[in-house]
Amino acid sequence: MLGGAGNAREPSKREKIIIQREKSNIESVAETTFTQFEPVLIKIQVVAGQNFLVKILVDNDEYIHVKLFIPLGYPETPATVNHVLRGKTLDDKL
Repeated sequence: MLGGAGNAREPSKREKIIIQREKSNIESVAETTFTQFEPVLIKIQVVAGQNFLVKILVDNDEYIHVKLFIPLGYPETPATVNHVLRGKTLDDKL
């Protein structure tokens, strides 16, 4: 949906690959390293590229919410991690 984010859904294989590629950038913003890192839900907002709003299962059954900007020229143009919210649960709204 142009302008607004769509409904939360399971990420596609392609989206999971993109999110996994950005793991080290997400860890840098979160100032930690995750041994478990499994994207479970995603919302997409179409802008001049895409904003990925992602719920990721990390260590000790903790979830994080990540806002990741994927530019039109990705992967030649790098993605940007806009924020990481820690301490989330599976039930927390994305």
